[in-house]
Amino acid sequence: MKIKASFVSTFDEGVVETDCVVDLISGEVDEIQAVECEHEHLQSEQVSLTVNNTDMCANVTCNESGDYFISTTSELDYLREMYISGKCSFATFIQEVSITDPETEGTVEIAIYKDQSNGAMFGVDASYILTLSDDDPVSNPFTGKDIQLVEGKDNGKLNKIFLQLIEADFKNDVLQSIANHYEKTIEAIENEVTGDNAEYLPEYMIEPMRRMTWLAMKELGLGKNSKGQ
Repeated sequence: MKIKASFVSTFDEGVVETDCVVDLISGEVDEIQAVECEHEHLQSEQVSLTVNNTDMCANVTCNESGDYFISTTSELDYLREMYISGKCSFATFIQEVSITDPETEGTVEIAIYKDQSNGAMFGVDASYILTLSDDDPVSNPFTGKDIQLVEGKDNGKLNKIFLQLIEADFKNDVLQSIANHYEKTIEAIENEVTGDNAEYLPEYMIEPMRRMTWLAMKELGLGKNSKGQ
């Protein structure tokens, strides 16, 4: 799962800014365009990465082969959060709890959801959720913006969100691998995996794409086990 970013660093020759691609799973920073300045490979340098119009500083290490990597897990996690919040805001269902309404003294069922952009949890009246259509969002209590609620059993919705989050090339590779396996068109496969009766996306796939997709979904808070639970 790769995203485009801007790579900025300072050398003796001055400030250098180039386009690059960051792999949100491995942390590798690659496709850095050549720049007109003479310098040795970075050993350990703090650089600026721009993602979703947001600047951040990250420690990037260069190995002996000249490969660049984001060197800390926390920085990579922050990049993932920025990417998710910039592409799609969603919360996954955790469990339902019963509470007593202090005014009516009646029992109210509250559905607990986890905001995947920041890890915070919030509750929504379960009876209100029943009035929503599949694509209706609710108001995020932390940001005031719309957020999609995703049930663990809504495989089609999970798959659709995942396909919206990833880069176009990776999306094409995922759908093409399924299309080849089932001898169908990419369009037919996309409609099937995002439909009401869809299975969890990796269940349609064979290795090695199956595990690669499962890991990418897990990194985005959309992970399940191999049985789709």
